[in-house]
Amino acid sequence: EEMKRLGADAITSVYSHQYELYIHPLYRDEDIFRTGLEDVIEWNNWYVDKFHDDLQKQLSVAIDRDSNDEIEVFIDGILDKEDYRLAHFAREGTRKGAFAGDAMAHRELGYSTGVWNCTFRNSCDECIERHGQSYTLDELLAIYPAHNRCQCFIVFEM
Repeated sequence: EEMKRLGADAITSVYSHQYELYIHPLYRDEDIFRTGLEDVIEWNNWYVDKFHDDLQKQLSVAIDRDSNDEIEVFIDGILDKEDYRLAHFAREGTRKGAFAGDAMAHRELGYSTGVWNCTFRNSCDECIERHGQSYTLDELLAIYPAHNRCQCFIVFEM
């Protein structure tokens, strides 16, 4: 629950910052503002739940072992192995929150689509395939960024 709260706070902060680069808080459409933010927080909660479930499964295997020394070593190994996911999760949540803020502000300004632009720097096949393709803002909210450390960018269209 603490990870969910911290993630939601960080995402809300970056989302609001990005949104307010285009729309002043006094003049924003609260329904549009909330919609994008709720989607990213829902993603955050899903990821935290998945992380929790994965750890719980691995720890239950460790607890089923006989030797206390062996359990401690095994648990340390699990936590060390999963440590990278926390950094990945933080980067991904920040990127998703910032993009959602941009997208929702552009929606409020009248934009309806965006064109995927691949930078072609260590790009994955999925990003290369999407290059130059136009997507609705809702589609972009679901698929962007395509992966952790994705360097693609979106050009919004009316």
